[in-house]
Amino acid sequence: MADRPCPVDRAHKLLATLGWSVGDCSTYRGTWMVYAHRDDQRIVVRANAQAEAWDEALRQAGIVQREVN
Repeated sequence: MADRPCPVDRAHKLLATLGWSVGDCSTYRGTWMVYAHRDDQRIVVRANAQAEAWDEALRQAGIVQREVN
C-alpha cells in the first residue's frame, strides 16, 4: 500500500499548481497562519492546527478536495 501524502503537503502543492503563491507559519502562541495570493486575490487564514488552516485556505480559494480511496 502506498503512503498517502500529508494533507498539508497536498494542499500546498494543489494551490501552487493552480498558480497561487503560498506559505505558512506558526505563531509563538501556537496559531497557524496560511497566506496565499494569485493576481489580486489574497487569502490569510488563522487556525489552531496547521491542517485546519490549509483546509480553510483551500475552501477560500474555491477548491474542494475529495478523498481518494
